[in-house]
Amino acid sequence: MTVSDIPAPLANGRYTLSNTLGQGGMATVYGGFDTMLEVDRAVKVLSPALCRSEKLRKRFLAEARAMAKLRHTNIVTVFDVGVEDDTPYIVMEMVKGGAVIDLMDRDGQLPPEIAGPIMLGALAGLQASHDRGVVHRDIKPHNMLMTIDGIVKITDFGIAHMQEDERSFTKTGAVMGTLAYMPPEQALGQVDQIDARSDVYALGALLYEVLSGRSPYIGHSAFAVLEQVRSGPPAALQGA
Repeated sequence: MTVSDIPAPLANGRYTLSNTLGQGGMATVYGGFDTMLEVDRAVKVLSPALCRSEKLRKRFLAEARAMAKLRHTNIVTVFDVGVEDDTPYIVMEMVKGGAVIDLMDRDGQLPPEIAGPIMLGALAGLQASHDRGVVHRDIKPHNMLMTIDGIVKITDFGIAHMQEDERSFTKTGAVMGTLAYMPPEQALGQVDQIDARSDVYALGALLYEVLSGRSPYIGHSAFAVLEQVRSGPPAALQGA
């Protein structure tokens, strides 16, 4: 990415953007700096090609609302949200230790003494989220960031479901999430069946992968994953 690809300062120059921290299907996260408070921030900006969709803009801002209502050590904090030239953005806490997926890519299988604290932190963050009626629905190692002190912080509530809000951006039959960590009800698009237990299932699948170095269920479609679920737990976990 060249300097010309970096968006201009946001909020009348308050937030300046520098390097790209990550990029997904909907948005790009940039390293940023709050010139008013003089602190580093991470700034998530909706992709220009998607800004024309009112539905996607609303979904993006719904993520900001979901995260803004959560204040917990194990959840990335949202500080601000805005729209610049019809492009929405979210200003978040800067987490400088990378993601759990980076740790897995670097070290492979993680020993229990490392995996355990990561999972306990994630469970604490999920408990706080569920207590506020927010189900994440896309728990995976990419969405779990690590501070340089080893504290895990959950991020990317882009498809979170707010239980007290009857409005939903998904319909029954739609599949959103990541198949390798997706519970059966979510893989089947049974949106009305997804609740806090779905996040716990996803974290369990992640725990297996962290300890073993491979996903418990591998497939390229929801039905391929479901067939493996129906066949019982992986051999490595049988009798555990």
